[in-house]
Amino acid sequence: MTKVLSRPGNKSQFTQLQGWSWYCPYHDTMGSGDTEQEVLFMAGAHLYYFEDVTSDDCDVIIKNHNKK
Repeated sequence: MTKVLSRPGNKSQFTQLQGWSWYCPYHDTMGSGDTEQEVLFMAGAHLYYFEDVTSDDCDVIIKNHNKK
């Protein structure tokens, strides 16, 4: 689940409440999913796309938001 906070004139701020997320600081791009496997698949698609299209150097960060 993702909570979205938006403020007029500013970028939206996302707060991940549970699950997994990935983030690429180079492209300021993120995604979320229920499982680590789902997030790794989507982050991999991001890496694959930019590897073919440009020579951009992505540095993807994976994070677990499940509380234990």
